[in-house]
This record gives sequence, structure tokens and C-alpha cells, in this order.
Amino acid sequence: MNCCKCFSLFILIVLAIDSFSASIKVLLFRIRSTTFKATIIKTLIEEIFRFSFLLPLAILTASVLSGKIRLNIPLAIIAIYFIVFFFLNFYYPQLIKLMTKKVYYFIYTLFEYITFTSLLYYIIRNNKFKKLILICSILFIGFMIINYLVTSYKRMDSVPIGVSTILLFIYIFYYLFNSLKEIESKSLYKGPELWFVTAMLIYLGSTFFFFILANSLDSQFMSDYWHFSFLGDIVKNILFAIGLVLYVKASGRVKKDKSTVDHLLGM
Repeated sequence: MNCCKCFSLFILIVLAIDSFSASIKVLLFRIRSTTFKATIIKTLIEEIFRFSFLLPLAILTASVLSGKIRLNIPLAIIAIYFIVFFFLNFYYPQLIKLMTKKVYYFIYTLFEYITFTSLLYYIIRNNKFKKLILICSILFIGFMIINYLVTSYKRMDSVPIGVSTILLFIYIFYYLFNSLKEIESKSLYKGPELWFVTAMLIYLGSTFFFFILANSLDSQFMSDYWHFSFLGDIVKNILFAIGLVLYVKASGRVKKDKSTVDHLLGM
């Protein structure tokens, strides 16, 4: 009788160990699968982010070479922006070794502010507000130079990024609340200007807190979630591409209907 009990107990223990072992294997498999999936998602987002800068460039280059549009100052600003930031992001590891993080992010933030502000300067029509943009830009560039010389940071230049973003928000909201009143609601989405401005607004809004908190976040969090900040860039680049397509279509009608295209051309 005791032998039967011992044997039954032994069987139960073996079954329990086997079940526990199977559970551990399943858990480890799920962990490995989750990690693998997370790695795939991270890699996918990073690659789309880098190559998405080429989409507006491809549309712009094809349109200029085919004679559909002529290159003007605003289009040149857009082209320079996407060329420079494609290389800054694609060759990030090499550039960091070559010029250090501090120099890299100084150039990145300054050039982004200058290109976005220059484009908004051409889009906004009010001359008084344009003078305000020039004054704010001079003061901001001076602030950036001083900040670069006297401060150090762990990962990014969060303070200059925060200031530049706030200034760009002011320019963008001024355009949205004043300039758009002159455009008919039915043709609003057909104009390239709105797509460009919306692209900048979404990008700045979606990355603002990532950049502001970059220096205070721990390394593990940065490794696990920083790639999600690239989604704002991807959306921005797609919206710029859509805006350029609309610009090309509008340029085909420029002789018949003088509209927003004339203003974007600087006429």
C-alpha cells in the first residue's frame, strides 16, 4: 500500500516537474518571440525613417528634370533640407565619431530651425510678422551659440530644441489662424502650403517631449522606445511629398489660375 502511495506521489512529482518545465519553455519562447518582434519593429521603423527623406527628393527631382516645375527659392530650401538631413541621419554613427555629439546636434538643431523658418518666411504674407521672424531668428541663433559655448549635455541639446520648437509653433499658428482665413475651405487641402505647414506641426508636436526629456531618460528606456520618435519624421516626410505632388499639379494650371502657387514661387 505504501509502495503504491510512494509511486503515485513520484508520478505526481514527475508530472508537476514536466508541466513546470513545459511552462518555462513556453515562457522563454514568448520572451524570445517578443524580443525578436520588438527588434524587427525597431529596425523597420529606423530604416523607413532614414529612407523616407528620399521620397520628397525623388518627387522634386523628377518634376524638375521633366520640366513640370522650375526650381525656386522655397523648393530649393525643401531640397536642401531633405538632402542634408538624409545624410545627417543615414551617416549618424560616422558623423558622431567625426564631429562629436555636441557639434552634431548643434548643426542639426540650427539647420532644422533655419530651413523650417525660411520656408515659413516665404509662406507667410504679413511683412510685419516677417520682421518679427527675422528678429527672433537672430536672437535664437545668438542664444544657440552662447548655449553651445557654455553648456554641456548628456545626449541632446534639449534646451535649444525646446526654444526652437516654441518659436516654430508661434510662426505656424500665426499662419494657420491668419493666412488660412483668406483661402476658401473647399480648396484648402488642395494647396501645397497647408501640407508643408501641417507636416512641420505634426513633426514638432510628436517629437517635442521626446527631445525635451532626452537627457533625463535612462538608457534602457532610450533603447526600447526612442525609435518611436522617428514616426513624426516619417509622417512629416510623407506629408511633404504629398504637398510637392499638389504643387506640381497646381503648377500645371499656373498660367490659367494665379493662386497659392504664385505665392510659393515668391511672386
